Amino acid sequence: MRGNPQADCTSSLCKCYGGQLEAIEMDTKDEYSTSDVAMELAIAVSRLQARMKHEAGIAERGITASQLAMLKRLDTEGELSVSTLAAYEHVSQQAITQRLELLRSTGYVTQHADSKDRRRRLVGLTDEGHAFLAHVTASQTTWLAHAIEYALDDGERGDLAAATTLIERIAATESLPTGGDTR
Repeated sequence: MRGNPQADCTSSLCKCYGGQLEAIEMDTKDEYSTSDVAMELAIAVSRLQARMKHEAGIAERGITASQLAMLKRLDTEGELSVSTLAAYEHVSQQAITQRLELLRSTGYVTQHADSKDRRRRLVGLTDEGHAFLAHVTASQTTWLAHAIEYALDDGERGDLAAATTLIERIAATESLPTGGDTR
């Protein structure tokens, strides 16, 4: 563990809050219930998301995580219709329209009629939106890279890379059987 040689993290989970490293005893159960893992994952992702939002100064601008996700999607995909954005984000068109209000008022996105189908509205990033997203991405990436470097050893970084792949696979799951197993 870098930065705190006294911390023995072989049998505990270490977390860092405000520069203070705290060791938490890990549950050594061989098997975890699916619902327990789901809850722990949701809490961890939420905390990480909040911390990254804080580190990038997003809260001060009033941008939500879902609005940031939309900006990133528009940056990756280019102009998209409201219905396509809704499908990507797994929400209703009405929810997308509400999320777009602040983004339009801040000048980060623009919306206009599709030249091929005037009934369709296309949403795209403005130059200011691209600049904001570049700033946020750089701030978040820098903070997260430093946190990973400080808090994890080489083996744990490999474990995190593997876990990231699994989390992406979970996020991409489209349909689930009903009455799922919650071991």
